[in-house]
Amino acid sequence: MHAATNSGPGGAIDAAAAERVGPRACSSRCAAALALGALIPFALLVWRFDFLCDDAFISFRYARNLGRGLGAVYNPGVHPPVEGYTEFLWVVLLAGASRLGLSLEVVSRVLSAAAGGLLVVLVVRTCWRRTAPTPWALAATAAFVGTLTPLAVWSTGGLATAPFALACFVVFERLHGEPGRHHGTGAGLAAAAVVLLRADGAYWVAVLLGLSLLAAWRSRDACLARAAGWAVGLSLGTFLLHLGWRWSVYADWLPNTARTKIGLDASTLARGVRYVAGYAAEVPSVVLAAALPLAFARRCLFRPTVIALATAGATVAYAVAVGGDFMCFGRFLVPALPFVAVLFSRGAYALEEDGRRGVLVPFTAVLVALSLLPAWDRHPVPEAVRRDLAFRHRAPEDRFRSEYEQWRFMRDNALHWAVLGRALALHTQPGDSVVLGAVGAAGYYSDRFVYDRFGLVTRGVRADPDHELSSPGHDVIAERSSFQEFSPTYEWVKVVQSDREVPRYARRAPERLERVPLDPDPGFPAGSVLLLLRSPDASNP
Repeated sequence: MHAATNSGPGGAIDAAAAERVGPRACSSRCAAALALGALIPFALLVWRFDFLCDDAFISFRYARNLGRGLGAVYNPGVHPPVEGYTEFLWVVLLAGASRLGLSLEVVSRVLSAAAGGLLVVLVVRTCWRRTAPTPWALAATAAFVGTLTPLAVWSTGGLATAPFALACFVVFERLHGEPGRHHGTGAGLAAAAVVLLRADGAYWVAVLLGLSLLAAWRSRDACLARAAGWAVGLSLGTFLLHLGWRWSVYADWLPNTARTKIGLDASTLARGVRYVAGYAAEVPSVVLAAALPLAFARRCLFRPTVIALATAGATVAYAVAVGGDFMCFGRFLVPALPFVAVLFSRGAYALEEDGRRGVLVPFTAVLVALSLLPAWDRHPVPEAVRRDLAFRHRAPEDRFRSEYEQWRFMRDNALHWAVLGRALALHTQPGDSVVLGAVGAAGYYSDRFVYDRFGLVTRGVRADPDHELSSPGHDVIAERSSFQEFSPTYEWVKVVQSDREVPRYARRAPERLERVPLDPDPGFPAGSVLLLLRSPDASNP
């Protein structure tokens, strides 16, 4: 469905908005050059942060099993299976790649980087058409969006964060990206993708389409109302179909991840506030960019920028409500970044309109510097302040980690657990089962039956009552002994370089502890040993 505003109240309002923007001093060729220019620093940042996080391998395992014809399951043979992933459409896309024999580790990063790059271009194009049509303002916008470290970080990693942010922005762009033109079908298809890309995607669809319907009602814009209403119908139908499919496959209305990761209470909200505040301290450019148009509120706040501001605010509110995310560089806040760029573009245009390029250029340079500094672990905010805002709970002996250090920690952990998974694949039997805390790379590469201590892929896991708060999403963790009723083959496994890495838990049962030296020829670290603690009820080979 395509709707265009001509005469009538809605058309008058859009025409007035276009009038305020003024003549387009930036040609389409200039805008295209600036958009492509923004891709250069973005691509370099993506290359710098190219990695796979452990959680991505959970989706990989589901996708591989789906591609094999086993269904969207983590452990084949469990009935009903457990929905331990949050990105349904991502799993389906990767299942297609797996079916074709492609490497999911490569395909996931290529698709994610492509989505991030397309988002950068689309943001610049939308700002040129709607909020910043002049060369200096658009150049400032391109420089800002192209150097956002968090956006580049999550345009890799193996997850669908960048595709999700792209789909959210497409909903906005299809309804508000051109004066007087509203594309209901495009917005609806994008909204359907949002619903399917993340289990909580319906929240962003409700925000974007609800704001659009409200704007249509307030301005009596019948064309926008029809386009937004059509998008509501498409996305709602998709949501209900997926909900029915979920019940038919998993016998549950919610993904298992929602039950294990989300708990709405005072401590969750407090941690969510620290999550957002800590992000602002690490990447203050985002806050400054969003604040710029507020200095010119009368000129800057019209329909597209108001909706962008409200959507960014709703994203922040969601991050607070769920207590944030343990991953680096504010993954839950990435969907807000393109909307912040829209806000900044309008503020930049106001500065240029006032003839204040002498302010716009250094202000943009400061934003770019503040966006790039965390990519090299440099920070204008003192560590003492950032440490006070820390939201990841750790043991007292653990030191504070910046977001860059957290990224490196995640990258190295995934590599270490990949080694563990490959070792398990070589030195255990296909019918064996293991108890794991990190079920991503170790589970994917081993392809063994896994009991999950965090309860993502194992239903009914209860938290250890003595376990203190950990990082967001990791508060629920079960003792290994709680899985004894299932008689796993191994209740503890680890690849170590030294006996000092063997915990007291494993040393208490030396008769059950197996040591397997790993051959460095297949790529295992020299001197590494696979330790396997056989369960008391498991028979010896």
